[in-house]
Amino acid sequence: MNERRRALVRRGVLPLLAYAVLTAAMDVYAGNRFATISPAAVAAVSFTFTMVFFLALEWSRRGMRQLRELTRHRRDLVAINVTTAVTWLATLYALDFLEPAIVNVLGLALGPVITVLAGPLLRRGSTVLKSEIAVSLGICVLLGALVWVSFSGRSGLAGVTVSDAVAGLAFTVACAVGSSFNIIYMKRLGDAGCDPNTVLATRFFLMSAVAWVLVAVTDAGDLRTALVPGAVVAVIGVGLPIYVLQIGIRHTEPITTSLLIALSPLFAFVMQFADGRLRFSAFTLAGIVGVVALVALGTVVRGRQPMPAPAGGNPIGNDESGGPPTMTCAIVDAYGAGRLLPAALRARDVRFVHVRSEFPDTRLDYRPEDFVLDVHHTGDLERTVRILQEHGVTRVVAAAESGVLLADQLAAALGVPGNGMRNAIARRDKHEMQRVVRAAGFAAADDFRSDSSEEVVEWAQGRDAWPVVLKPVLSAGTDNVLICRDVDEVRAAHKRIMSSADRYGRRNDVVLAQQFLVGVEHYVNTVSYDGVHRVIEVWRYHKREIDGRSVYDYEDLLSLDEPGASAVVEYVRAVLDALEIRQGAAHTEVMLTDDGPVLIECGARLGGGQMPELLTRCVGTDQVDSLAFSIADPESFRAEAEAPYQLKSQLRCVNLISPADGIVPADWHPVERLASFAGMAVSLRAGSTLERTVDMATCPGTVYLNSDEVGSLESDYRELRDLELTGLYG
Repeated sequence: MNERRRALVRRGVLPLLAYAVLTAAMDVYAGNRFATISPAAVAAVSFTFTMVFFLALEWSRRGMRQLRELTRHRRDLVAINVTTAVTWLATLYALDFLEPAIVNVLGLALGPVITVLAGPLLRRGSTVLKSEIAVSLGICVLLGALVWVSFSGRSGLAGVTVSDAVAGLAFTVACAVGSSFNIIYMKRLGDAGCDPNTVLATRFFLMSAVAWVLVAVTDAGDLRTALVPGAVVAVIGVGLPIYVLQIGIRHTEPITTSLLIALSPLFAFVMQFADGRLRFSAFTLAGIVGVVALVALGTVVRGRQPMPAPAGGNPIGNDESGGPPTMTCAIVDAYGAGRLLPAALRARDVRFVHVRSEFPDTRLDYRPEDFVLDVHHTGDLERTVRILQEHGVTRVVAAAESGVLLADQLAAALGVPGNGMRNAIARRDKHEMQRVVRAAGFAAADDFRSDSSEEVVEWAQGRDAWPVVLKPVLSAGTDNVLICRDVDEVRAAHKRIMSSADRYGRRNDVVLAQQFLVGVEHYVNTVSYDGVHRVIEVWRYHKREIDGRSVYDYEDLLSLDEPGASAVVEYVRAVLDALEIRQGAAHTEVMLTDDGPVLIECGARLGGGQMPELLTRCVGTDQVDSLAFSIADPESFRAEAEAPYQLKSQLRCVNLISPADGIVPADWHPVERLASFAGMAVSLRAGSTLERTVDMATCPGTVYLNSDEVGSLESDYRELRDLELTGLYG
């Protein structure tokens, strides 16, 4: 066995075998304990332990922000809790009546049958193969035989009455139904971009509550006798299996995962002989082997099927003309504006796959239906690179801030066009970003970073130039960007940032303090190929201060002959070169001071709030289509890159500001009736709870105003703000 194969066994196969063994051991152990201890008592203890553990783990990793984000998917979250409670309670009660191996195999085998029936109804786009229907029918026949084994007294558990067999069968069916629906809803949340660890931390609320209710209304006996069994079930039934399963999935293909998990009933059959109540049953063994074989057959058949094409697209590897693809692009974190890139690439006949980084901003819109392949990067760069190589990826682009570093790493590892790697972290770390620009000889903001509030205070006092700005080093938008006018505000801001997570769910472990730049803020969206930068648009920011925070108010699209615009563009080109942004989109924010342009920050990704059709109407192109153009036809892109855009009409982007907590309107007609209204993008569903706006994360959306006359924009802008103050948000 070569080293690579040994590593596969060690990292992937062994953890999955451990998962199968642990789940089997849980069934056997619980079945034995339930002879003397109430299943409700064990469930109450074990799942209270489990719930507290995973909640604490998630809070320590990301704080409460990611947990709050799940409330955007309330129905699926409730469904996850309901199906989790049904699955586990039914499992525990089934083990009180039936042989553990039969409970295990019934749960394993009924799952595919139910999924065949319910999957297409609950999850759009899922399909069922004819072979899966045939396998499911075969499984049903064998399950009927195992039911007969239990009813006729031929199972491994002697003395099972008909009533016990009926009860055990009912609970086992409920377990299988709950498990199948649970998996479907887990997949729905995954498709919506929800982090699986966050979902895990919230799925046991109802389970724990129902278990304690059952303890209260039934004769559960002395709870102290359930403490040890409850702890054991929490460890071998939930905690360890979830841990080793995640490791195994990371290092094996899905088909291998499914086949190894299917061995669990066989392990349960062997282990149950340690329980003196159980005897050998040839009928049980034959039924288990038959069911496991059919489950394995169904898994193999599904694994050999080609992936279906998404709606309106083509499978990777097939051109519309039937020839081979000319290019496949990996989009890293297609959230927010990135959700628009697949359509632009498809229009230019470029194939694409999606790579999801470890910490995407799941609050932004995402369209899973656009992708044939969605690779969830788990930290193993070699694995992700291997998958992309198998799909012929020849370009990698970051669509959102969370994907910037990973896109650079993947491009370098694949040997495809990418950004410079001498100091890649400078494209994310705002302190390093300023240092690199300063070292290249260009103006940069004075700054300082530290995890110590006193060191930041000392820096601010040493400058003696107030106010100063404090913010996270690796976040984006206006997340925790705080303006401080004295030492007390610096300490408070430092504490606030250090005790919170950034918008990607990671704990802040350092704070950036920065010079407060005075001037007029601009941003420039660009697209680059091989170091040639095309300026797509230049905007002038207008901000207002709310609770000590700088909040985006509105932005105006500028003509390139506006005063200061040419200086800003020249400076931005220099910044892109200094940061080695040679490929892809960039969004650069600059303060035009009395001394000239100074960098605020630069993101090597698409700018937010994209309205491609509207921008094309105003300047002839847009950043999303230009990025697709640079990928599909780089030479033509280079030839056109230096041509300046011409402003054809005035455009203002107004960031909605909710003056208090409220509700997202279902009726936007008062806004849409504005004379210059040209479009809007709302970040939350109608009827959703709306927090008072204090940053971009709490901004309800954006409204675009378009007119040939500046006066018309100004009048409609003031009317829009009046609508917000007079009850637009309820």
